[in-house]
Amino acid sequence: MPVDVRRFSPGVGFECPSPAYLDANFVISFSFEGHDLFESARELFRELLETGVTVVLTTLAVDEIWWGLFCEWYARDNDGRKPTASGVRRDPDVLDPYRKEIESFTGDLLAWPGARFFGAMSADMRSLVRGALQHLVREGLRPRDAFHLALAQRARARTFVTSDRDFDGLRLPDYDLVIMKF
Repeated sequence: MPVDVRRFSPGVGFECPSPAYLDANFVISFSFEGHDLFESARELFRELLETGVTVVLTTLAVDEIWWGLFCEWYARDNDGRKPTASGVRRDPDVLDPYRKEIESFTGDLLAWPGARFFGAMSADMRSLVRGALQHLVREGLRPRDAFHLALAQRARARTFVTSDRDFDGLRLPDYDLVIMKF
C-alpha cells in the first residue's frame, strides 16, 4: 500500500501518528537558524512536542545530524564553504572549534521529552539488513535511506518526518506509514 504523504502547515489541524521517526534532515533544519527550512521545521518540532508525539532517533540519524550541523556551522564561519569528508580525514583538527557546539546540541537532544533512542546494534542485525536490502531493491532507495526506513519500521514508527522526496512514492505492502513533510 502506498504511504500517506502529508505536508505540515502551521496552524492547520495537526495530526501525526505516534511514534514519529525523525530523519536527520529534519533535526538539522530546526537546529540551525540559518537553514532554509528552519521556521517550518521549528514549528513542526514544537507541534510534535506539544501534542505528546513520541519521537524516535537512531544512532544512524545522530551521526548524520552531527555531520550536517558541523557542515552548517563550518560554512557559517567560512564564507559559505562547506567541508568535505576527505578534507576532515586529512585534517581532523578542523572539527575542534565545533566540538563544544556538538556536545551542547547532543545534551539538549538527549533531554528531549518523549524521545526514544534506538541503536542499530540493538536489533537482530540479519533481520535489519534484510529489511534494508528489501527497501533498496524493491523501493529503489539509496543505501542510507533504506537503513533509515528499516530502522523506523523496527522502532514501529507510524510517521516518518523528512524533507527527502525519495520516500514519497514508497509502497509498503504490510506497513502503514505517514510521511510528514515540512
